Amino acid sequence: MDGDQLGGQYGYSERAYLTPDDDYNREKSQNAYEYSEAFADQSIRLGLQKTQASKHIVVVTFRLYFRDNYCLQVYCLLFIQLLITCGITALFIFVKPIQEFIHQNMWMYILGIVLLLIVTVIMGSVVEARQVNVILREIPYNYICLLIYTLIMSFMVGTIASYFKVSAVMIAFGIVSIVAFVITIFSLQTKMDFTSQGGLLLGLLGVLMGFGFFCIFFYNRILYIVYASIGAFIFTLYLIYNTQLMMWGQKRYAISPEEYIFATLNLYSDIVNLFIMILEIIGLAEAR
Repeated sequence: MDGDQLGGQYGYSERAYLTPDDDYNREKSQNAYEYSEAFADQSIRLGLQKTQASKHIVVVTFRLYFRDNYCLQVYCLLFIQLLITCGITALFIFVKPIQEFIHQNMWMYILGIVLLLIVTVIMGSVVEARQVNVILREIPYNYICLLIYTLIMSFMVGTIASYFKVSAVMIAFGIVSIVAFVITIFSLQTKMDFTSQGGLLLGLLGVLMGFGFFCIFFYNRILYIVYASIGAFIFTLYLIYNTQLMMWGQKRYAISPEEYIFATLNLYSDIVNLFIMILEIIGLAEAR
């Protein structure tokens, strides 16, 4: 399976961002390789012996440098996103006037879903394979879209959380924090490669969506708990998958450093969806 065969996780194609790492390394247009080549040539001109071995060391050094900075940038943006989401959710569950207003105007939640779909389509639009919409690459457009997406998702999470007990929200928050930390460490340390399982995960996500549509017409507490449990499992796998896609140079497939906004959105969506699923499990369990 190549990168073009992998579908999008949230309604947009990943094939423009997801490429075999070996092919990516051979493309002279990629920034990291160009910088490493230039640095090696400069070092050679300064008197270093021109050998393939020394040049390879420089290339590897720069690959590690760019990968580490790439991951740091993604996790800094992710932290800010989660901070915004936590703040808005706290307002919705602790400030009663806001909570009552939201409950009396559910059309706002439906509007949020529509806006989220529109923003997702705009950010994920692809002309053809490997040609990504400029919105996700150029500053400040990419940051503006990231902020809009975060605010819409935060509003939806806050609305959902406002229907549950505060204790359930706090427990779900704690569980997700622990799970996200453990999964991140596991993804970065394990030798198992999940990056080639995008097609399988997309299929599981499709099954989950079909199951959720079925649950709309047949309400049953046990059925909803099963649905949320399956959803939590799938988004945990997605968190592993999207974390490993940032491990540039270590796995079969990778998202290029230029797509740090795309990588951030993936991780953020995984964590938010995981939180919603766990919150639903806890809320339904308390409703016995």
